[in-house]
Amino acid sequence: MKSKNITFEDKLKCKICGKEFQHLGSHIWHKHKITAREYKERFGLPYNIALISEEIYDKKVKAFDEHREKYLSNINKDNGYRFEKGKTGTRRISELERKRIIERIEKVNKRKPEKCPVCNMVFDHLDSHLYNKHKLLRIK
Repeated sequence: MKSKNITFEDKLKCKICGKEFQHLGSHIWHKHKITAREYKERFGLPYNIALISEEIYDKKVKAFDEHREKYLSNINKDNGYRFEKGKTGTRRISELERKRIIERIEKVNKRKPEKCPVCNMVFDHLDSHLYNKHKLLRIK
């Protein structure tokens, strides 16, 4: 089941810290905070080289084969979203809408903590606290 374009090794040595791992991609993300793509670019590695051992690759293939129907049924569902080349699925917004969103964020960030008149605790978002904890609405 191995891909012809991918080369494997038993353990992969990290070119940053020198330690060996079976799942190098996970290590470089969690320890060094760089992506697999950045790692490959930094050290001139080909993009088709796998950053996992052959053992891990075989486990992933086996797990996919065991749950193949579930995975494929999720992809094939007609839930109003289709995978199309070149589309990311993110919503595009106008400059005016972008400005309004930024203004709302800045307004929220400028809020000062307020003291709850019921429980005397200080909250950044007093309105949310009043509603969620005490089932009260504050009218301004």
